[in-house]
Order: sequence, then structure tokens, then C-alpha cells
Amino acid sequence: MKEGESPDLTTLWTILGFQLCSVAIPTWVAGGDHIPSILVADSTGNAPLCKNALALKKQCFPIERGSGYKYLNITAVVNKEETGILQVLRPVENDILSESKSRMKNWRAKGKINEEEVKEFYKWVNNFVSDKYSELFEL
Repeated sequence: MKEGESPDLTTLWTILGFQLCSVAIPTWVAGGDHIPSILVADSTGNAPLCKNALALKKQCFPIERGSGYKYLNITAVVNKEETGILQVLRPVENDILSESKSRMKNWRAKGKINEEEVKEFYKWVNNFVSDKYSELFEL
């Protein structure tokens, strides 16, 4: 929030699951009780974004015996070929940042943000992120 603007523009950035395998999703006070469904836990206690990130985390820590959980397969995260999970997700997160920045610029110009516009963004981000995890990782 910038000085003098509505507190409704306060933005909470959320990264669920394992941070190296997830993307940041913004939420706003003006969204009321609504938040993106990819951030909402289901009956298992995990949200869809968290499930996807934790599924990818298994590639980062593939050794399950002994002290294997301490060994990070760094090439699964970043590598010279730029096919690492973090590298593949960077453009997805950048698109989310760009879209949210554009919307916030519009809201600041209007001097207000409304719940319907926030819900519209949440619908977009749900579809975009779900489609990208499916397309990029078959999740």
C-alpha cells in the first residue's frame, strides 16, 4: 500500500508448498471472503497449489532412505539447460506479477478496488496456474 491510498489495496503475496516449486499469488483485502481456489485447502488439508509444489519437491529430494531428505538435487531446481523447476516456473510467476501489477495500476488510477474485479483476477489466476502446472509438469 502506498501512502494515502485505500487499505483495500494492501496485497498479501502467498507461496504455498515448497517455495522452489511454487509461485507467488497475490490476494487483497477487497476480495472479502474470496481467495483463489488454488490457495484453499481441501479435505486432505492441502490446497491445489501446495499439492503441486509438494509433488515437484519429490524431484528435488529424490533420496528417501537414511539421511536422503538432507540432499538437494540442485539440477532439478536449476541447471545449465534452464529446465530446472525454478527456471521453468519463473515465467509463470512473472506473468502473474505482470497481470497483478497492471490491475493494481488500474485500481490506483480509479482510486478504488472492487470485489468483483478481484474475483475476476482470482478466476484468471486459478485457471492460469492450474493450466501451467498441467502443461509444464503434467500435474
